Amino acid sequence: MSRIINTWRDPYGEGFTPTRPRKIEIQPGLTVLVGCNGAGKTTLLDNIEEQLKEEKIPHFFYNNLNDGGSNSVSNAVWGDDIPLAAFLTTASEGEAVKENFAGLIANMCTFIQTGRLRRNPIDELFDDGKDAANNKERWLLLDAIDSGMSVDNIVEFVNVFNMIIKDAKNAGKEMYIIISANEYELCRNTPCFDVNAGKYRTFTDYEDYRKFILKSREKKDARYRRKE
Repeated sequence: MSRIINTWRDPYGEGFTPTRPRKIEIQPGLTVLVGCNGAGKTTLLDNIEEQLKEEKIPHFFYNNLNDGGSNSVSNAVWGDDIPLAAFLTTASEGEAVKENFAGLIANMCTFIQTGRLRRNPIDELFDDGKDAANNKERWLLLDAIDSGMSVDNIVEFVNVFNMIIKDAKNAGKEMYIIISANEYELCRNTPCFDVNAGKYRTFTDYEDYRKFILKSREKKDARYRRKE
């Protein structure tokens, strides 16, 4: 069943609302948020998370900027996983993202069954309340998850996401996986959501996606010119 999200109005006091419709409809399954850098993808993820918190819907937000990089190294050290810390110190950005997210994937069965998930070994158990296990919805919000990744790793991720969605369905749960993306590979044969128009769309090929991103940039630049 689709979920209605009430969108923020002028969230940063700039006289601009990233997502134009006051209400948007998000489909269960995998959704890729699209738009140029600064279009409002992360803002929409924050918007969705706020509503999920208010309604006590089991969800998990992974922000690669905050949860990856040096933070992931610190978490590995504090979690007494020195081999992982050593690997993350020397790994490429894409390899580090993949390794960090693999830890979350390993706990997906628990999240599907109970609605609870631990971000890393030293975090408190993420818990949306004692009724989380009985709630039919599960949400994964993933920001910049494709950063620095090569095509092969992105393809692997999509396969994993589809597996998670299937496992959730078999467990009687409805899984929503919402991803902000900057790479076309995540948009191939995947439902995409235009964060500014507030609706789903598809891309016929890379050139179609490229034109969309450049147009999105034009709209963003025009927005800032109007503020001057």
